[in-house]
Amino acid sequence: MATLRRFVVLIVIALFLATFGLLISCGGGGGGSASVGSGSGTLSLSLTDASTDRYQAIYITIDEIQVHMGGNDNAPNNWTSVDMPVSPITLNLLELINGVRENLGLASLSAGRYTQMRLIIGKTPDGSINLFSIKIVKGFDIHESQTTELVLDFDACRSVVEAGNSGNWLLKPTIKVAELNDFAIIQGIVTANGSGVEGAMVSAQIFNGATTDPKDQVIVKAATITDESGEYRLFVEPGIYNLVAYADRAEAAFTTIITNTGQTYDKDVALLVVENMGRVSGKVTISGADDEQNATLSFLQDASGDQVIEIKAINILNEVEYTVALPEGDFKIVGSSYGNTTTVYDITVDITGPTIQNIVLP
Repeated sequence: MATLRRFVVLIVIALFLATFGLLISCGGGGGGSASVGSGSGTLSLSLTDASTDRYQAIYITIDEIQVHMGGNDNAPNNWTSVDMPVSPITLNLLELINGVRENLGLASLSAGRYTQMRLIIGKTPDGSINLFSIKIVKGFDIHESQTTELVLDFDACRSVVEAGNSGNWLLKPTIKVAELNDFAIIQGIVTANGSGVEGAMVSAQIFNGATTDPKDQVIVKAATITDESGEYRLFVEPGIYNLVAYADRAEAAFTTIITNTGQTYDKDVALLVVENMGRVSGKVTISGADDEQNATLSFLQDASGDQVIEIKAINILNEVEYTVALPEGDFKIVGSSYGNTTTVYDITVDITGPTIQNIVLP
C-alpha cells in the first residue's frame, strides 16, 4: 500500500493581516537569568513543521528575523536582526518534517534575557508583496560564550484557513518555540498489511478531560507525516503523550508514551485498513463575526483507557462549507473560534451516505 491519503496541491500566499503584529503566545518565558554573564553569546535559529496531510506544498517567504532585548517594543535599538544564510528565503514547509530542520541563521548577541522575536514575511511565490510581521512572544536567554539553539515549529495544520470551494487559502501562522536541548525524539514506522504507509499523520497529543473548555481537552503538541517508507520522527518536549497515527482508509491507532529530555524512543504503529470511507459535510456559522473570522473544527474519537484522541483538524472561514473524510464510527466535532462559545457535536459516520452536520458557534 503505497499511500493512504488524497493529495491536494496548495501554495499559500501570505495574507496581509488586519494588524502588523500577530501575537502568538508560546508559553514559557519566565523571568530573567542572573547567570547569563555580561559578554556575548550566539543565537542559532532553525525552522521545522508540525505537518498536515491535507496539502502537498505550503510555501512561505521570510525576509528578515529580528529579536528583542526587553524595553520599549518601538525603540529600534532594542531590535537586532539575525544573520540569515539567504535573504529572502522561500521554504516549502511540508519538506521540513520528520525532524528535518531548515537553518534560518545565526546572531551574535549581548548576553541577557530576550523577550520576543518577529519574522518579517515579504514577497510571496507569485511575485506579489504582502508584508507583515509575525511577533512571537517567547523569552530566551543568551549566555556568555555559549550557543542557544531555538527551533521554530510551524504548525501548518492550524495555520492554513480554507475558504470553502473557492480554491483560496489564507495563512494565519501558529508557531511554537522550544530550545533544542529540551527535546526528546519519538520515531518508528507506520504500517498497514505489513507495508509502510506513506502520508500517514502521526502526532503526540495530551488529553485532559477535566479542562472546562472542550477545545482544550485534546492538545496536539507535535505532528508529522510519514515518508515513502512509512517512517516518521517527532521532536517533543518531555512528558506523557498519546501517540496517534491515522491515514485515510484506515482506523486510527494510538499508544501512550512517556518521554524524557535527550532520549530517543522507537515506536512502530500498525493501522487497520478499512475498505470505505464516509464523509461529513456542513456549513460553519460564527455568530456576530464577519467573513474573515475563522473557526477550528477538531474531529475527536474515544479511545481505550478513557482517552480521547484527535483524528483531524481544519480551519474554516465563517459562512463557508466544509467536507471531511472519516472512517465509519462515532466521533465528536469540537468547533471553536476566538471570542465565541465552543460547541460540541456528536456524529455517527455511515459509509452508505454523507453525514450532514452544520456548525454554529454562538
